[in-house]
Amino acid sequence: MNRRIPLLFLLCALVPLLTRASDDSKPKNGETIEKIYAAVNGEIHIVSAGVDQVAPKQTDQVNCTSPKLAPGGRTVGWLVNFDNCCTSYPIPLSLVIFRDGRVIRRFHPGQSIWDWQFLKNDQQVAFWTGPTHGDIVPHFELHDVDSGRLVAHWDGHLTQKHPAWVSGLKE
Repeated sequence: MNRRIPLLFLLCALVPLLTRASDDSKPKNGETIEKIYAAVNGEIHIVSAGVDQVAPKQTDQVNCTSPKLAPGGRTVGWLVNFDNCCTSYPIPLSLVIFRDGRVIRRFHPGQSIWDWQFLKNDQQVAFWTGPTHGDIVPHFELHDVDSGRLVAHWDGHLTQKHPAWVSGLKE
């Protein structure tokens, strides 16, 4: 019985330390994100307070691309690629926005997302979508990050007169 008391004491002392260590691995509210990058294996890594955290995966994702850090350093985003029946390569079908240690928004426009950007620091995102093949007329969307609400949209090529919020995207 005397052996159990020191073991119980040791467990009671270690549990708070282990819990605190796991809590420290996630960026906290308002904590600045230093860096985001896509590893060779396609996983997204988010570095905050010197801790490198692997981003959560979506069901059936193949890999991730196009990681971006918003001005201000609180919000990051990336594209998630999925297998596609009609191509020999995975295509970007989801835009993930991550803030304060969790995914706060996912955009699934229904076609490939070819480019995207943050606007108004981290309050809005703009992206353009279109099919993988054929005569592509890009469809551009501007969304509020917090609500997901569609703020504006525009169809056309960047060589045409276009809204200012489209300007940073590459066609």
